[in-house]
Amino acid sequence: MKFKFALLAGLALASVSPTATAQEPAADPYATVMKRDFGTAIPEMTAIERDIEAAKPDQYSAFEDHLLAILDAPDATKPGKQFALQMLRLVGSSKCVPSVTKLLIDEQLSHMARYVLLPMRTPPVDEAFRQALGQTQGAVQIGIINSLGDRRDTVSLKPIAALVASPDELTGRSALNAIGKIGGAPAAGALDRVKPTDPLKGAWALAYLRTAEGLTATGDKQHADKMLRTLLKGDYPLAVRAGALGAYAQMDKEKSVPMILQALGSPDGIMKRAAVSSVIMVPGHAATVAFAQQLPRVPADSKPMLLSALAARGDAVGLTASVDKLATDPDPTIRLAAVQALGQLGGAVSVPTLAVALRDPAIHDDAIKSLVALHGAGVEQAIVLSADGGDSATRAAIMGILVKRNEVSALPSIRKATMDTDPQVRQAGLDALSELGTEQDLQRLSAAIRTARDDSEREAIGNAMSAIGLRIPDESARTAPILQAYAGATPEVKARLITVLSALGGDRALHGVVAALADDGPVRKAAIRGLAAWSTTAPMGDLRTAAKDDKDSNNRIVALQGYIRMIPNSGQKQETQVQAYQDAIELAERPDEKRQALGGLANVSSTGALKVAASYLDNADVKQEAFLAYEKIAESLAGSQPDVAKDALKRVADTATDNDLRNKAKAALDKIK
Repeated sequence: MKFKFALLAGLALASVSPTATAQEPAADPYATVMKRDFGTAIPEMTAIERDIEAAKPDQYSAFEDHLLAILDAPDATKPGKQFALQMLRLVGSSKCVPSVTKLLIDEQLSHMARYVLLPMRTPPVDEAFRQALGQTQGAVQIGIINSLGDRRDTVSLKPIAALVASPDELTGRSALNAIGKIGGAPAAGALDRVKPTDPLKGAWALAYLRTAEGLTATGDKQHADKMLRTLLKGDYPLAVRAGALGAYAQMDKEKSVPMILQALGSPDGIMKRAAVSSVIMVPGHAATVAFAQQLPRVPADSKPMLLSALAARGDAVGLTASVDKLATDPDPTIRLAAVQALGQLGGAVSVPTLAVALRDPAIHDDAIKSLVALHGAGVEQAIVLSADGGDSATRAAIMGILVKRNEVSALPSIRKATMDTDPQVRQAGLDALSELGTEQDLQRLSAAIRTARDDSEREAIGNAMSAIGLRIPDESARTAPILQAYAGATPEVKARLITVLSALGGDRALHGVVAALADDGPVRKAAIRGLAAWSTTAPMGDLRTAAKDDKDSNNRIVALQGYIRMIPNSGQKQETQVQAYQDAIELAERPDEKRQALGGLANVSSTGALKVAASYLDNADVKQEAFLAYEKIAESLAGSQPDVAKDALKRVADTATDNDLRNKAKAALDKIK
């Protein structure tokens, strides 16, 4: 309910009395309200408001009669009449107009009376407001002026316009504001005849702008054009002139271009922003053509803003050549703005320009973004063509751009780049092939890796093979070319191919890598590293054997690390996992692997795991890790085997050297107790 705030204010006053909230409404609440003072008759007002809230529209008339009786009563108090007006705002009809209009000139009640009458669009109400305008002054008159403006009452334009010259500045401002709200040609004429004083110049300009915008919307463009030009050329507030520029651009489209460009060169930021917005919003391709014609003649400091605005328009026809030229401008700010704009305003002819821009570190990244965003006929072919020429850095950058554009059609050029004599281009080609290559490329690379110049190139080719292979769903198709290349290859190539097989995974790849264990030197080393990093636990047996029997200590370490990593994911029973961790600790030649195994063992909740951890509590190399595992396992057993857990935790609390660990064990003991 809109007027509850008034009742709440009254309730706040009534709460001063300790008995106020306990009062019951009188038998005739309207009679009580009629004689109320502020802060009284709270229960009666609440009861009336609740009844109105619950009523249906066809019941409003009865409430209206009661409320009008309060308004018409000669002995009714001002607070009583105020409440009646609040309620009439909800249930009042034309029946209440005579009584309410009498109160328009009342200093205390005019405000509420206006709000009751404002939505009633009938001649008697209009006439009542007009009469009240001449019978009031000060704040009451300003309220009447505002209401006439809200009602857009053209008949009252003349008397309202006369009040612009009022000695009271606030009255004059309100009159101008009301004229602007009334709008239309009569309002424009009234404003043309008004001679505002300097303090009202801004209010007059704002009303003039509002009226001009209204005339534009109704199609009176000739009159609106004159008004907007007046505002743009006059010494009016910048916010008004900025609004006039936007309205003028919307109305006159391409004819507004000179004025927009003039504003773009303004030293004031508000006008500059208004000009940029106008460039973006002015409709029609003809406007784009007009901007294109003027672009070379725009002052240098305004060109970047104009280029950004034109890019936001997105209409490139007629602009591309001019923007291409500016992309090589000596001014770095203009050059940057043009390169950025070419993403939206460029075409196939812009590709060479942007390719050259790639060489400039200051705009390199922006040139890449524009080449990625560039669209239109022939763009794809132009970018692909640029990949075949130029310096190595540019060609390498073009490769990355082709990837970002997902230009699969560029694969012939990318494949050619992988065989280039320049190492930078060759690497960029392999990187691009990693993203866009197909099964055909996997076969090509499987042959190319055998003739690679050095290990660095073999690594790059291998990485590309892995990336392509991971996109091939068929295991046989992705593995066969690699296994075929493996046969008869040099040890260095075999080692790299094993790395590729390890990345691809699958049964066929695993079989090939396990078979490589029969080799020696770098091939066996690569096989063990591949198996240690395998994505499943399938190689656990082979890794354990290598960790135990391999002649190379590094191979044994890598194999054992992989074996330990796989134990928790093996799906084995707890007892089997405990045994695996114990075997790993016994196989470990360094404390590092023992610590790794104890860290895994800590996650096994069993008495067997607790015993294994306990056996290393006195081992100087891994004592700390053993205690950590022992405490964690003991704590995990607190629910199922509290006695075992209690004994183990007490041992930690009594003998551990780490204070935090002792305190942790004590806290766990307290929970068990």
